[in-house]
Amino acid sequence: MKPLSKENINLFRNKARCVIRELGLLNDAYFDIDVTLSERHLLIELNTNLYPTMKEISEKLLLDKSTVSRLISKAVKKGYVKCSSDQNDKRKRYIYLSEKGKNVLDSFEQIAFNQTKQALQTLSEDEIQIVYRGMALYAKGLETSRRRNAIQISRVSLQDYAGLAQLMTQLNKEQDWDSLKSSILRKEGFYYVIKMDSKIIGGAGIFPNFHGKKSICEIKIFIFYLN
Repeated sequence: MKPLSKENINLFRNKARCVIRELGLLNDAYFDIDVTLSERHLLIELNTNLYPTMKEISEKLLLDKSTVSRLISKAVKKGYVKCSSDQNDKRKRYIYLSEKGKNVLDSFEQIAFNQTKQALQTLSEDEIQIVYRGMALYAKGLETSRRRNAIQISRVSLQDYAGLAQLMTQLNKEQDWDSLKSSILRKEGFYYVIKMDSKIIGGAGIFPNFHGKKSICEIKIFIFYLN
């Protein structure tokens, strides 16, 4: 693939800004409906998934848990969302749409549907397919780029021990963790961890093979877990 020119990238960004403006996304009131863009996405997810957890909402909206918590609190104050606690576990909260939230969702979904329909009606069938494929490819590119940027590989540190131990437990490798930790502390070799969004998802180490020649090393305790 040829390197992208700055001019082409800026032209693309300009068209993306035009789409955002034409859709009215800069208007927090959104056609006189008192709902922000992030609130709209929250209501859509609550309508799509029954009783999602805070973690699931966070992953869907690509927002951290503290931001999602504030978002839900505001939606509750506006009467769009309701929360209830699990009778057996008070730490669990069920989040769901209120009747007001459902009405607001129906209102802005109808506006968005009509916007899309009217815009597509100005295009030919072939042009519609080009637009759809282009948007799908761009969305895929954004996701791939985000995931790549979220992955980091670094030398293991003391701060990584808790996360690494938790990962080994998930993979039923508690005994391997004791051996690995001892080797790391004795500085017999090198161990690296793989992180995604600051969470350890894997690791691998290079250690001397004491059962063979001293000049031979081997990769030990390679783990990878992506849920």
